[in-house]
Amino acid sequence: MSGIMINHKVALLATGNEIVNGDLLNTNGQAIAKTLFEHCIEVGSHLTVVDDKAIIEQAMRFLLTDHAALITIGGLGPTSDDKTRFALSSVIEQPLEFHQPSWDALCARLSSMGYQIPESNRQQALFPENSEVIPNPNGTAAACKVVWQGKSIYMLPGPPSECLPIFNESVLQDLIKQGFQQSIVRQSWLLQGIGEGNLANELDPIVEMEVCSIGYRASYPYLELKLEARSSEHLTAHIEKVLPFVQDYIISQHRQTASMQLVEYLVKGEQTLWIMDTATGGLLQAELLAPTTKASFNFTTKPADLGANDIFIQIAGLTEFWQQELVKTTELKLTMSTQGDNFEQSFPIRYGKRDIRIYAVELICWEILKFLQQGK
Repeated sequence: MSGIMINHKVALLATGNEIVNGDLLNTNGQAIAKTLFEHCIEVGSHLTVVDDKAIIEQAMRFLLTDHAALITIGGLGPTSDDKTRFALSSVIEQPLEFHQPSWDALCARLSSMGYQIPESNRQQALFPENSEVIPNPNGTAAACKVVWQGKSIYMLPGPPSECLPIFNESVLQDLIKQGFQQSIVRQSWLLQGIGEGNLANELDPIVEMEVCSIGYRASYPYLELKLEARSSEHLTAHIEKVLPFVQDYIISQHRQTASMQLVEYLVKGEQTLWIMDTATGGLLQAELLAPTTKASFNFTTKPADLGANDIFIQIAGLTEFWQQELVKTTELKLTMSTQGDNFEQSFPIRYGKRDIRIYAVELICWEILKFLQQGK
């Protein structure tokens, strides 16, 4: 294997039968990847493998082929199924050495809790030769960094309360220091009311892929559109190209859904929404009502008289959905009333196998928010 750094991509390797079998989610990998993305450090691959030394070795060799850094997660405990350190030792052909300071810290931690120290815990003080050991203040499994053939390899423990602090405080900073951060500028929009296929048909031909990448992420009832470029000039030029196609569908630029924005708006103000909802089956109330918002919403009664800051909202429709009729569209009816104004509108909504109440809730929240912001 060549010692030349092929790129500045980082690979993530999580080990554990419980993750592969679906008993646990790999939340560490998600959190680490998200943080790397936010710091403009590119993640090339994620892999999850079972607690088998040969399979872990195979995964490591594969990832080290075209990644400049590898972060392993898990497999550093005291039991027979903790194989990561042994697999890494075989891959880089460096023997494991006993690290006395790690053993002393482990013994002190377990003794302070009143535990006897099993002999099996000694393997947690074994690290590849020439490792830089990273202490773990929240557990018994210290982490480490190994530099091999110009590549940085980090072994992190599995529990999130141990893994993520070590990553954030040590590994992330080390990657930044090594120059893994890239010059990347991004823009994204959360859209509602347009499909990714239709939008891609319009946008893909006008995007210069060599200087700007475009991505689509469907998360019903929204579509996230993402642009990424190496310079502000290229990004700005592509924003100008894209906006005419999406500006009528934009909900936010910061992944804030309509319901999130409505809650944020009302918590800061003094208005009360009186809502009579016969369309969403309680889903709107479940989405909006919380201890921090209870002063802003009333779903139980209809006011005898509206106060100066009150808005009465009636929501009806979705009849075909509730009657399970095999039609393509149904209708949502929204009426909003204040002391001096009245707004009434109907919205046709397409539906199929999905629960269209989710779409309806976000549409209702968006229309209410626009009504409030316009000072109606």
